[in-house]
Amino acid sequence: MIASRYRGSLAVWALLLAYASLYPFVPLRLPSMEEVGAFFVWPGYATGFDVALNILAYVPLGTLACLYFRQAEPGVKAILKAVGIGAALSFAMESSQLFVPYRVASSTTSPRTPAARSGARCSSPIRSIRSSRDRSASYASAP
Repeated sequence: MIASRYRGSLAVWALLLAYASLYPFVPLRLPSMEEVGAFFVWPGYATGFDVALNILAYVPLGTLACLYFRQAEPGVKAILKAVGIGAALSFAMESSQLFVPYRVASSTTSPRTPAARSGARCSSPIRSIRSSRDRSASYASAP
């Protein structure tokens, strides 16, 4: 039951990120070679709002991914998988933005990957609070 709840929450959050990243649903276009080349160059600018918004969006993704993966593999492997999911989704969304007019895509995942890692590391206290609550509920129901 708990694993399916985390799986559903993770899927919904990833879909919300995809929707927000690709929002102006106008007719798609093929990117020019200059745009593709500029995609792999470090961006010359980044606004504070974009960085803050990306951090706020990817911390919950990392948390949900880590909570989901900890069901099968507790520890560092769950955190690494959560960070991998965050980095992969970030790169997929940025590369998909190449096809959306009026969107500026960049290959930098610098604020997003650490945000997913922070979210994954934040899931440890959540997990310990949840398990201590479950233990206290089982003690209360014991005869």
